[in-house]
Amino acid sequence: MAIKNNEAIARAVFFSGDAVKRAMFDALFNAEPQIDAGTFNISTSSELTEALANQLSKTNNPLVVVIDDTIADAEVFALSKRVDELRPDAGIVWVASSKKADAVAAMQAGIRAILAPPADDASVKATVIETALAARKRWESVVANTAGAQQVDTRGAGITIISPKGGVGKTTVSTNIAVGLAKKAPNQVVLVDLDIQFGDVSSALGLKPTHTLMDIVKGPAKNDLLVLKSFLSEHESGLRVVPAPLAPEEASLITVDEVTNLLKTLMNEFEYVIIDTAPGFNELTLAALELSADTVVVSELDVPSIRGVRKALDVLQALNIAGNKRHIVMNNMGRDGGLKMADARKLISEPVEAEIPSSSKVMYSTNEGVPLLSRAKRGRAAQQMQKLVDRLTRNVKPGAYTPNEGVVA
Repeated sequence: MAIKNNEAIARAVFFSGDAVKRAMFDALFNAEPQIDAGTFNISTSSELTEALANQLSKTNNPLVVVIDDTIADAEVFALSKRVDELRPDAGIVWVASSKKADAVAAMQAGIRAILAPPADDASVKATVIETALAARKRWESVVANTAGAQQVDTRGAGITIISPKGGVGKTTVSTNIAVGLAKKAPNQVVLVDLDIQFGDVSSALGLKPTHTLMDIVKGPAKNDLLVLKSFLSEHESGLRVVPAPLAPEEASLITVDEVTNLLKTLMNEFEYVIIDTAPGFNELTLAALELSADTVVVSELDVPSIRGVRKALDVLQALNIAGNKRHIVMNNMGRDGGLKMADARKLISEPVEAEIPSSSKVMYSTNEGVPLLSRAKRGRAAQQMQKLVDRLTRNVKPGAYTPNEGVVA
């Protein structure tokens, strides 16, 4: 099912006893085609309960519930928990009265996002849209299950980048794909560094992370979505990042099940999950490939690399994984190694989707921690990166939504 032009992602309803806040919410989303917005005037918990029940009975489509601090926190949590039980696909946003809001209690009640003061219009709008996108994905999964699907398939969001051998620029390709997609889908892209011993995604993006994969799969973030999101590093492009552990010896402590659970959670919350892997194959890479809809294979134009790509494709076929959309990328083109593209295509027996030339700009961007697609001036290398991003962009969005009528403004 595809969203038609000017069709809303989700219904978003705001419950507040403050007329000024309700008017601001209406003004914020009146001209926003992605959100079908409505407001309710409530002053007591009983009024909120009645209004919520009315909306739940009328709205079978993607739903975002926004509740402010009109009533006590404990009552908000109790009602949110009930909404979460009745409509687990719905997204609940809490407009808290203080920066010291109880995030743990909110998460336990099913609240998926917290807006604490001072939350400006841009923050409110971004949070509601982000919550709406995630709610729509959950809603579509419920619809698929109801229609008879035996298992929810979250693979629409996963893109795994692999290379048979190291040193071919795989991480450079991964970071540029992620930044390019982040421009197309703001706040809906996360890049996971699964080269857990020697990953350098953080360096390639110029980040100094405070939390890594180790913290995310071992600490409170593994059971708390709000904590998980707060542990993600944020790039200036809006891209979120799960950095590799800082100490290589920590790699042995991270299990395949922990990584699989993390990837599934991220794929349920983000439009795109980009996974940069270690060279070759290991258990984590195979787990990522099984969950992904697209696989990007990065190589250079030399005989060992090309043979490695062919062997890798044969292994994937034998294991019956990554038989989905595969994208072959030739990196550092132009180096005279005696091998021609025609020879490479013949050996690989699959089309090459991007040919990224060797360029000093690529080297400088890597050393500076600024991906090519973050820059305003672009050469041929950036153009080929962008071509790959365009190929990976999901043109078909989840299901159509018909707004319900009769919501009080």
